[in-house]
Amino acid sequence: MPIILKLAISSSSMQNTLMDGFVRSAVVLLSINSPTVIPVYVRNAEECGHKQYLFSGTVFQDNKLDLYKLLLGLYLFFTSNKGISAVEMHNALGVNIKTAQLLLRKCRILMNQSEDGKKLDSMFYEVDTAYIGSSSKEPGHQGKGTQQQPFLVLLSTEKDNSMPQYIRLTPIPKDNSEIMEKQITENLELSEERTLNADGTNTLNKLKGRIRVVAQKVDYDEKGHRLHWINVLIGNIKNHITGIYHGVAKRDLPLFLTEQEYRFNHR
Repeated sequence: MPIILKLAISSSSMQNTLMDGFVRSAVVLLSINSPTVIPVYVRNAEECGHKQYLFSGTVFQDNKLDLYKLLLGLYLFFTSNKGISAVEMHNALGVNIKTAQLLLRKCRILMNQSEDGKKLDSMFYEVDTAYIGSSSKEPGHQGKGTQQQPFLVLLSTEKDNSMPQYIRLTPIPKDNSEIMEKQITENLELSEERTLNADGTNTLNKLKGRIRVVAQKVDYDEKGHRLHWINVLIGNIKNHITGIYHGVAKRDLPLFLTEQEYRFNHR
């Protein structure tokens, strides 16, 4: 059982004054093997003596990484085009794999907070349902009966079937009219003058009258078909998740989809 001591580092060789008066202190964990120093960045208010912590109230409030490693990790994560795995982060920062996983998760939470509640606003949309995960070879689990995790993909385009703008990715329990109506209403600005392109599905019938729905069957072998761009993006998203992270648990999928959504919308 380690003994926990909180020390304010006062020697000039060890004390670092940061921006706006924050001073680097330390929490020292004294264990049988060796002491571990965890940096804490704190500012004392001159008037009342109240302590203000640099990460207080943020997703990094209980962060135990050195500030340099934290900032480097944020830089590597947010400047990556496709994503960065926990193994890559572990190697880059010299931290253990669980610390790298936790840092990546907190970064995805930041992305989720940034994208949460936003609606796509365009005259043209494309919609499709995609599936991710290992496919089942058991009878009765093909097509919509698959045990793969479905997620809804919504894309706004500047023109009909051209010039993609922004995307929304949402895991859904299943593909039916009630769920489609709810998700599309929450994520798209609707009006009768706007167009929603889909692939021959009847799950969008409840939206007719609120938006122009074009849901004829699509020939995917035809060059430049109506859902060309959304299918290109679905392929890229699935390749990024399975190629970089080598599979994702269902409970973690929303954050991984939000990461891909954020990267596309801030490209």
